[in-house]
Amino acid sequence: MKKFLLVCGIITLNFPLYFAQTDSIPSDTTKKISDEKEFQVPVYAVTSDESDAESNSQDVASLLQASRDIYLSYGSFHLASVNFRLRGLPSDQNLVMINGINMVNSELGYASWSNWGGLNDVMRFPEIRIGVTPSRYVFSPSGGYVYIDSRASLFKKGTRLSYVNSNRIFQHRIMLTHSTGMMQNGWAITVSASARLSDTSYYPGTYFNSQSYYLGIEKRINDQHSIALTAFYADIERARKGMAVKEAYLLGGDNYYNPYWGYQQGKKRNGYITRNAYPTAILTHIFNISEKTKWTTSASFSYGKNKSTSITWYDAANPNPTYYKYLPSYYANTNPTYAQTLTQLWQTDINTQQINWDRFYQGNYGNLFTVNNADGIAGNNVEGKRSKYIVQSQHSDSRVFNLSSFINSRVNKIFLSGGISANYSIINHYKTVDDLLGGDFWLDYDIFARGLTTDETYYQNNIEQPNKLIRKGDIFGYNYNIITQKYEGWGQAEYNTNKFDFYASWSLSYSSIVRDGLMKNGKFPNNSKGKSAVQSFFNYGVKGGVTYKISGKNYVTINTMYNTKPADFQNVFVSPQTRNDYINPIQSEASFGSDLNYYTNFGFLKARLTYYFYQFKNSTYLRTYFHDVYNTMVNYIMTGVNTQHQGVELGLEAKFLRGFTATAVFGYGEYIYTNRPMAQAWRNNSGEQLFSDRNVYLKNYKIGGTPQTIGGLGLKYNSTKYWYAGIYFNYFANMYIEPNPDRRTEASIGKYIPSDPQWAQLLDQEKLPAKYTIDANIGKSFRIKGKYLGINASVSNLLNDKTIISNGIEQLRYDANDPTKFPNKYNYAMGFTYFLMMNFSF
Repeated sequence: MKKFLLVCGIITLNFPLYFAQTDSIPSDTTKKISDEKEFQVPVYAVTSDESDAESNSQDVASLLQASRDIYLSYGSFHLASVNFRLRGLPSDQNLVMINGINMVNSELGYASWSNWGGLNDVMRFPEIRIGVTPSRYVFSPSGGYVYIDSRASLFKKGTRLSYVNSNRIFQHRIMLTHSTGMMQNGWAITVSASARLSDTSYYPGTYFNSQSYYLGIEKRINDQHSIALTAFYADIERARKGMAVKEAYLLGGDNYYNPYWGYQQGKKRNGYITRNAYPTAILTHIFNISEKTKWTTSASFSYGKNKSTSITWYDAANPNPTYYKYLPSYYANTNPTYAQTLTQLWQTDINTQQINWDRFYQGNYGNLFTVNNADGIAGNNVEGKRSKYIVQSQHSDSRVFNLSSFINSRVNKIFLSGGISANYSIINHYKTVDDLLGGDFWLDYDIFARGLTTDETYYQNNIEQPNKLIRKGDIFGYNYNIITQKYEGWGQAEYNTNKFDFYASWSLSYSSIVRDGLMKNGKFPNNSKGKSAVQSFFNYGVKGGVTYKISGKNYVTINTMYNTKPADFQNVFVSPQTRNDYINPIQSEASFGSDLNYYTNFGFLKARLTYYFYQFKNSTYLRTYFHDVYNTMVNYIMTGVNTQHQGVELGLEAKFLRGFTATAVFGYGEYIYTNRPMAQAWRNNSGEQLFSDRNVYLKNYKIGGTPQTIGGLGLKYNSTKYWYAGIYFNYFANMYIEPNPDRRTEASIGKYIPSDPQWAQLLDQEKLPAKYTIDANIGKSFRIKGKYLGINASVSNLLNDKTIISNGIEQLRYDANDPTKFPNKYNYAMGFTYFLMMNFSF
């Protein structure tokens, strides 16, 4: 068995063995706050067990981490419905690579797995390492990495056909994959295609349709050189579900009430639909310089299109059925009779409860309007039906170029790795009209700016085309490019002895961002069209670790790292839709991460016990929301946000009797904000700064959106007759609602004292109830004349508990005089669901 090669020399650890307590509330001011940042960390689901028989050809500790991790696998399968995020880490602390190419979106900071969604057969066996860890492909962040090698030669010769029926996101999935394997002429070809379809998903008014394709071609030129082309494409369209307040769920009589749809001429129609497609091609050259040295180079290009629809309006009633003035509670004290009437309408009238599409058409049909000097042409007066309501599409189309080249070489007891990477991306953001809803045109005005002045130029979204009549498919509102670049160099050294293994690695990078406006906005005529100043970042990272091999079955590892990264590129402009202004200050985010792990593998017993500790400093927070008082969109910004994540993880798997496997997992974490950052806010319709240097009392608030305590027990039986069955008990607790920062400021709370009811209403953070679920699965394999048929089924939430709140937020819109006016919004996890799959391999 090869010796395991792991990392580093001198290590400084910072493991504070305490968990923070919430600060007491000062009587003369506010206290803490949390961040509403969406932490969309990928959940890594492993679809099958790796064979223990392969351990002879791999490094021991490497296999312990890179193979199926008990804790991660359990959480991914059984806790995904409550947004399980490993260690509560933000998405930019995880890295995903395919054939050496970093798939992370440069603007968002995380990889979207939907870009290759549905291609399970060719993306199903990634190498996964979690936490601070060495990597021979890249300098990975503190959350770890996923490396998918999807070259055609890696798939065995054969064909696989599978069908899935489910009542979850999609109802049907069919997938076909064929591979030639490596042929005698040195060529290998693999193709795969799938379709996932559902007219109605689990949540009312939603659907999901996608088609995905993969092509892999590889040529082994000789023993030293091979070239591989990998291309994949997933076209996904889905109708979305919206969050709602508890009152709406109660009035609708269903915890799965969805405000995003309604009836149009008797047919269901959803106004909030997302469609994305990112065709990607990767060309890879592998050069085996010698038996001990391998050089891998990959280049990729993708041209992505993302579109998300929504309903907008002008000079008309808000179309959202859950708008606070449409709910009975708004009139409970001032007009209880009308409140009772609204309650009855909610319970009996579908057009009160859901979107009223017919009303939109009626309003547009009757709105006859004359536009003077239309399209900026003097005397061009156009009369027609001006739409009050439209369905708009927000687009982000991307062109992304990537290059990665790394080399791996063993020199005696030292294993050296190093490489370079480059990324260049152009992302075009713009809006179009998707449906005029019976009208003839829409006018390209900023509806929130029109009442501020009599100057007609001021409220034009594009003064170079004033009074422009916008028809279906036309661009309006905003149109700009975000251009980003990143260049990185990194290196790593691994050294092993009989008892200890070490690694150390480093990274240096340069990145930049530019906004290129394609419209001249009337509010910012000198600062909206053309390129902004270049914002550059120079960053670095170092990490290292040591493994102590207690015996051939027991290992202890310690890892630590410090690195800096640029601010998330989506959070560097005050209002990229309108102007070139950068947030001030912009600074790189710094992070420290460390973990202490104990691994054991006795064959019949496998376990991992981990303590982890992370700190992130100088993060930036940007959110835009509608402000009732100012009657406009407001850009709310916090800078210098610090967070801390620490906790313990235990994953244990034991085999006993004959065919039985028991699994137990436990995780306890504390994810909190650790300082009091400064906030600023800007009116989006004038560029007026509403306030700056407002202290936000964030310290010790919990990070919301994921359970901070989890537990699980599973029992599985594998029969020698090629069937299996399992049952799993899952527990999750300490889930918190994402708070609104501005409610935790002196401006919000200053006029109250702790005994006032508003004090607690504004400051307290809601903790969601602890819950549990039960899952089960069963499967059987058949061999028929050298061919294989597999049937397996799984059920989730067997007890059909429909009261589980999976996540929620405090609304950014709030009224300090009446904190209950804008209550929290929630999502509920699915009840009983099933997943039935049949596959045939030949």
